[in-house]
This record gives sequence, structure tokens and C-alpha cells, in this order.
Amino acid sequence: LMGVPGSNSFAVDRRGRPLRSLASEEAIPGDTLILSLDLRLQKLANELLEGRKGAIVMLDPRNGEVLTMASAPSYDLKTFEGGLTDDEVEYLYQNKDRPMLKRAIAGRYPPGSTFKIVTAMAAYEAGKFNPSSSLSCPGYLQLGNRRMRCENHPPTSYSFNMAFTKSCNTYFGNLARNVGDDLLRQTTIKVGLGSPLGIDMIGESGGRVPDEEHIKKVHKRPWSVGDTVNVGIGQGDLEVTPLQMASLAGMVAMRGVQYRPHLVRARWVAGDKEKVVPADASILRTFEASDSFWNQLQAAMRNVV
Repeated sequence: LMGVPGSNSFAVDRRGRPLRSLASEEAIPGDTLILSLDLRLQKLANELLEGRKGAIVMLDPRNGEVLTMASAPSYDLKTFEGGLTDDEVEYLYQNKDRPMLKRAIAGRYPPGSTFKIVTAMAAYEAGKFNPSSSLSCPGYLQLGNRRMRCENHPPTSYSFNMAFTKSCNTYFGNLARNVGDDLLRQTTIKVGLGSPLGIDMIGESGGRVPDEEHIKKVHKRPWSVGDTVNVGIGQGDLEVTPLQMASLAGMVAMRGVQYRPHLVRARWVAGDKEKVVPADASILRTFEASDSFWNQLQAAMRNVV
């Protein structure tokens, strides 16, 4: 991208004035990148984030191209031209809202109910995915002495489709408990959480998938069933990036195929504007499941929207 700088060598007199040319090397221009970002969508994402703190990521699930990636609060790159003022340094580096944080790829957050996608996939792996089986929900999930309310529905009985649509904590907490912490953790890692996806820019975080060692270190106690249930509904010590969750949604859209997210669509080769080299759409991982499972999961996700 940067190319190779050129140079000119001269013989000079004792006052540094050039006398004659000794050697010359032509500069070699760098390649020109073609990005996958959609300008219309990027502008819309920035408008939606104005005055807010957060991130928006949109991917093309068919190839992993990043269509939109926005983080807020942000900053103008021109700020760095000619050095920073004291006010600019304070805004960029001492601001509690951290405008320098690339939230889309490095912000780590509990995924909440979006993680119930993974819990359903883990249940399928365990042979415990039964979309027609119903569970009675009293309107909350009991975790020891703590109750986690189901905000989107009254006490009732739900099968998978409506439990997912209404984000029933009782249903998915019990599903996680039935799956068990080992297989739930294995599936979480299998679908790409807990490690960077390898996007073509620096600063990506892998998030965190908690295990027994982490719980002992941080909370000074052994892993409990409550931790399994917490992870199953996207809470507790589980952390993901917006990019990871967008990629997970793409995997479901592609019925188990996940592509490496990337911003570079192609490049024009330096010195030959007719030669365009497309970026490879590389498959990161796959998740094998039946058509029936993907139909059920996709339908439930559509219902949420």
C-alpha cells in the first residue's frame, strides 16, 4: 500500500550545493485498495450513533465483507495534523467515553439474549434440541437467591420458537443447564467466540469465554451451575465483540458456514490500473446441523425482528 520511495543522490560542494547527479531511483507507487464499505450504510450508521456510545457492524454473510463498521464516540483524523492541543489530548486519551476505542472490534460486552443462538446450537450438539418441547415459565429465572425477570412476556409455557422470540430466560437457562458447562463452552469456542476472527485491521479483541480457572481467579470460588445458566443467557463473565456477534449471525444465515470478516474487497496493482486482484473469501469454520435445525433457528430469529 505504501509503495517504495524514490531517491536522488548528488555530489555537493562544501556549502552543500549540488554539483552533479550521481544516481537516481524512481519511486514505486503502492497498490490501491478497494474497500467493501458501503458509503450509504456507513453514513447511516454514523447518524444513528450520533450522541450515543456504541458500535454498528454489518457483514455480507456470503463472503465476510464488512459493509458497515462504526464506533462512537469517534474523532476526526485531521485532529492529528500538526500535533495535538491540550484539549484534544484530553478528549482523545483522558475521556471516560474512550473515543480511541474501536468498539466494533475491540469493545467487549456481555452479549445478553443474542447469545441464545449459541445455546440453541449447543443443545443441538448435545442432542437436546427439541423445538416442540414446552417449558412453563413463571416470569423469571431463579438463580439461587436471585431472580432474573423475563421482561418480554407474562408467565406462560413456551416451546423453542416463542421462547426465542420472547427471549425467555427460564427456557434458555434450563436449556444451558441440560447441555452442561463443558459442551456449552466447547460450542461457544467452536462458533468463533473467545478468540479474534482475524479481520484485516489491527486491534481486534477475542472477547472472553469464562472457564473454571477464570471463575476461581476472579471470584475466588469454583464453577457453579449458576455460571452455566448465566452464560446460557449471555450474562455473567462472558464477553464478546460486536464483530463476533455479527459474524455469528452470518453463520446462521449461511446455515453453518462462517467467512473471515474483511474490509479489503480487492486491490488495483500499482502501475497497472487494469489489473484488479480480488480478495479471497476464506471460510473460517463450519457448524454441521440438519436443515430442520437451521429452518427452526432462522425462523425464530426472524420473529425477533
